Amino acid sequence: MDNISSALKISFAIFAFVIALSIATSCIGRAKKTADAVLKYADKTEYYEYMAGANEYANGRTVGIDTIISNLHRCYKEYFAVKVITGSNIELFDLENTTLATLMEKIIDFERNNINNINKYKENLIEVTNSGEYVEADDGTQLTVTPGAKKIYLIYEKI
Repeated sequence: MDNISSALKISFAIFAFVIALSIATSCIGRAKKTADAVLKYADKTEYYEYMAGANEYANGRTVGIDTIISNLHRCYKEYFAVKVITGSNIELFDLENTTLATLMEKIIDFERNNINNINKYKENLIEVTNSGEYVEADDGTQLTVTPGAKKIYLIYEKI
């Protein structure tokens, strides 16, 4: 009888441990889900609207030259291009058709020429699909058939 009593105590302890472990796993999962949701809504780029065409510059946030220069220094590390429009002058900073040294020289020249620039610019994003196959659903969502590469163009137009 003593062995049966000890066996029941051990089985109850194992049962309590399994329940505690499942509750801990559930709490960690919920905490991760909540943290992901908070980080998603804290990300400013989550609210950017991608534009349909290259000639639509109406929407976008207003930025200064400091934002443009910092994004220019990021464009060669990440896969995006920067286009700066000041009146009839259009400058494109892209690593696709040039070498890294040439792009860096162009960025440094732009920085030297515009360091005291106090003009404001409208920032817009255009996402261009370079490859892959996508199908648009009836509700406007895009379904991926074959994943491909997408490139983002940051466009700054002088106000």
